[in-house]
Amino acid sequence: MRYLYFLLIVLSSCINVARLTRQSDTYFVKTKMYYYNTLYIDKNGDTIIKDQMIIKPLDRTWLGIIRDQESVDYIFQTDIEQFNKYHDPDLDFYKHQQKYYQKHHKLKWSPKERTGGYLVDSTFFLHPPRTNQFRMLYYGAYPDISYNLLLDSITKYSTVVRMLSFGVMRHQYQVSPLKESAMKIIDKDVLIWKIDATSTAEFTNEYYKQFHIYNSILDAEFCKEYGFIKMHYTFENGIKIQFDFVKMEVI
Repeated sequence: MRYLYFLLIVLSSCINVARLTRQSDTYFVKTKMYYYNTLYIDKNGDTIIKDQMIIKPLDRTWLGIIRDQESVDYIFQTDIEQFNKYHDPDLDFYKHQQKYYQKHHKLKWSPKERTGGYLVDSTFFLHPPRTNQFRMLYYGAYPDISYNLLLDSITKYSTVVRMLSFGVMRHQYQVSPLKESAMKIIDKDVLIWKIDATSTAEFTNEYYKQFHIYNSILDAEFCKEYGFIKMHYTFENGIKIQFDFVKMEVI
């Protein structure tokens, strides 16, 4: 019994030290919020929605996930009149969207989305937003990078995401330093790396092959101080979803 009590004290201390260490990091801590301008451009090239989004780490466990991820809030500041022009590119989701509109005379919109991410052992991972006009990012490349790959030369890596009843999304990443990588952001010089990714669907369900909407490319930029400062997704049907870092706020 005494040994068990001692073990619980040690485990509690380790958890507290880990949380303190995470809070001392310069990026991805609960005392900071990260602001982005966003664009949703439809397949015809028309900018449908201009938005601002906030990423807010919470420093609490994201329940229900096997990996050690912290909760993160995406907070949306959307013009609802613009959002009501949004048409989901997936036919099944579009039908559900229109049924809701006919009943409520507006599209279903969420002001906030909670998801998971982490910055542990020099590896950053975050689920992209997947609600409102960002739903297609279920199929896009994740903001996901190991600091060991931030070198003076080109490095490559890949990930696989298995999706029940759909198939597999394969994400291929290439990391390279920008030619003029030392840039000033918020009056601070930072080193920036360019990250290019391609996302390719491999279907186990033949139904999805007919739509030609799931494959995409990601044009991104990353720095250790502010994370992904640019994420521009382009899907095979021409839809573009773009995020550009604006500022950081200490709270």
